[in-house]
Formats: sequence, structure tokens, C-alpha cells
Amino acid sequence: MRYEIKYNSDFSYVEVISIGEFSIDDYQLQIEEVAQFGRKNNTFLFLIDNVQLVNTASITDIYKIPKFYKDSAPEIELKVAALFPESSRRKESISFYENICVNQGLNVKTFFDRTEALSWLLSK
Repeated sequence: MRYEIKYNSDFSYVEVISIGEFSIDDYQLQIEEVAQFGRKNNTFLFLIDNVQLVNTASITDIYKIPKFYKDSAPEIELKVAALFPESSRRKESISFYENICVNQGLNVKTFFDRTEALSWLLSK
């Protein structure tokens, strides 16, 4: 799994583009790096673009993700818009990802439309 991290200075959010086959170990490293990038740019708004990611995450992998968010930035409240391809065959696991994050007290929402994701992310 590869990823690219960039900062949108016009709207003060971090965008992450994930590419390739999902790896829970790579995802954990990505979250840690993204949190550091957010601290450096003084923002905790994140657009996670998974459109080019091959989603092979298991239920066990998905359960681990909220802990990665909390461990990488325990002192701040993240707001994460996670974007997935409309054609995804794994919509149940995507919905489960959002539910498990929200149930852990995280501000995470999943989207299949980039405009909707950004609108939510940038809303107060």
C-alpha cells in the first residue's frame, strides 16, 4: 500500500491518497504520519481518499483502526472524511468502519462522493 499526503492551505485540511492493496500495518503507519503532518500544519481535518485502495480489510483489521486514530493523536479531536469508490463491493465493511469509529467516540464519516465529503469536513 502506498499513500501520498498533502496539505490544502486554502481550506486548512490534510488529504491522504491511498493506493494499492490494503495493509493494516501500512495503514497504522499512515495514520501516525498523517497525525504528525496535521500537527505540523496546525489542522486536524483529514480527507482520506481510498478510491484507489483495494479494500481487503478484515473485520479484525477494521476493529483496530479506531485505536490507531486515538493512539496517534490522543490530545486532539480529529475530524475524518473517508472517501471510497462508489463501485465498492464492500459497502458493508465501509459502513462497519464508520460505525466502529463513531462508537469509539471518533468524528469519522464515510462518503462515496468527494464534494459531499469535503462539504461535511469543512462544515463547523
